[in-house]
Amino acid sequence: MNTQDLQREIQYDVKKGDMRRFHRHIINFSNEAILAYLKAGINAEKTYRDDTPMQTAIACGNIEAVLMLIQHGISIQKHDLEYAQKDTTRNILSFMFKSMGIRA
Repeated sequence: MNTQDLQREIQYDVKKGDMRRFHRHIINFSNEAILAYLKAGINAEKTYRDDTPMQTAIACGNIEAVLMLIQHGISIQKHDLEYAQKDTTRNILSFMFKSMGIRA
């Protein structure tokens, strides 16, 4: 997908509030696209199929996406760690949260 197509897709999704492709980019580790969505103003606290983007990022182990969401003001809820599939991901996130002063 070229840059113009991605920008058009992002503008449409942000305008309509469609979270489907945003979650797909998180799952596919398309971190450049995630950052572009965040800069375009996507409501990253809105759910898609009952999951927030933070929960999706944690569930698939996309720690870069977790950091991007944090940098864009998305708070981490205590129960979000329950979405971590692997102990290593859970441990990394727990350490990261503690070092940032976040209790999880």
